[in-house]
Amino acid sequence: MIILTDLINTYSNRLIESLKSCDIDCPAIAITYDGFLPDGVESPYSYYVGDNEAEGKPLYFGRIDLPCHQEIKAQGGTAIVYEQNKVRSKVYYSEPKEKRYIKIVDQIDESGKVRWSDHYNRYGRCFARTVLDSDEKRLFKYYFDRDGKEKISENIVTGHIMLKNNGRDVIFKNRTDFVIYYLKDRGFDLDRILYNSLSTPFFVSEKLGKEGENGNDVLFWQESIKDDIPLNMKSIFDNKDSRTKKIAVMYRSVFERMDKLPLDKEKFSLLGYHYDFEKENTGKKEAAVFTNSDEIENLEDIVKTLPGFVFHVAAVTEMSSKLMALDSYENVKLYPNVRNKKAEELFDNCDFLLDINRGKEILGAVEKGFLHNHLILAFDDVLHNEQLVAEELRFKAGDHTALSDALRKAAEDEAYRNRLITIQHEHAMSETKERYEAFIQ
Repeated sequence: MIILTDLINTYSNRLIESLKSCDIDCPAIAITYDGFLPDGVESPYSYYVGDNEAEGKPLYFGRIDLPCHQEIKAQGGTAIVYEQNKVRSKVYYSEPKEKRYIKIVDQIDESGKVRWSDHYNRYGRCFARTVLDSDEKRLFKYYFDRDGKEKISENIVTGHIMLKNNGRDVIFKNRTDFVIYYLKDRGFDLDRILYNSLSTPFFVSEKLGKEGENGNDVLFWQESIKDDIPLNMKSIFDNKDSRTKKIAVMYRSVFERMDKLPLDKEKFSLLGYHYDFEKENTGKKEAAVFTNSDEIENLEDIVKTLPGFVFHVAAVTEMSSKLMALDSYENVKLYPNVRNKKAEELFDNCDFLLDINRGKEILGAVEKGFLHNHLILAFDDVLHNEQLVAEELRFKAGDHTALSDALRKAAEDEAYRNRLITIQHEHAMSETKERYEAFIQ
């Protein structure tokens, strides 16, 4: 059995973590390789270029090799390389961007257009290059092994892939064929594929079936639908010989819509995620706010209303004078330029998280707070993660009185707090280990 996903994002990573935390331990494969796969996940590309056994650290933007007449300057969430005030390249960071680790470097020509992009991995190595035409349309992508030799070339226009393997060139007409070759070359057990996409992972499952490789595959559907299910999903229902035997629908609204359609009800089920919660919520009057902005909705009003609470405000950058002024309140603690260790302490020590800051979320705070069983309260015009913030814990913009009242009552009334925690878990579709194991059986 394997887990196969197109790419790693919040949802595919959450699925992989759910399966593994339920002791459904099998190889996890992400087809797309961006150089920064999480531990325990590999890609056909990372395997063939040798990154599965690589060591090292990401390349910090200030350590990139440049000609002596060029200089690099940080500029917001990116960096720019200049040569006599002319832009020569643009540097893009991996997440979290505040660490300024290089992920992509675009090389700029005299006309100001990108001619190629160099891709860096988590070990600080340039592992791939994408070549563009004069209209900045992507043409080819080349992947290099750890000796800098070309290992894989991909024609982005036609979809053809060529792999140099065991002294010969192997040519594939599309990514599906390349992935199947890799899976067999790796010797994975293909009796069951758990996948979450109706593109390449679905095509892999279908082609294996047509080649006589019987299986008992599962589609984990993490997307929305319109008036009807997608055509590729229809083929799963219509083809009795499809390898895909079950569909786990991971949005309640999507499940309810599918349940009204003339579909085989035995073939799909509602299934959420299994979360490993770090701790219990004891109602400690400690609340965290993680922000990259000094625009924090009604924070001062909340602080004044709840003098018995301690509010911990953390930022990964320097804080403005507006935020620093909150230091005058005894129940506010500020953490400019917060380090990972201190941030983890805040997640461990607090039982409440206020998602009330404008601007982008930092440090994946809402999900981390959720996994630490923080009760998460938000204003509905600024919340950052609808999937994890229950409707009952979202407050109208500016209604700091209602938010403060709920916060106080949750800290002082254990039954009320536990009910809200249960509602929060149910909203996020938290599943038990037993439910996951029963579904996979």
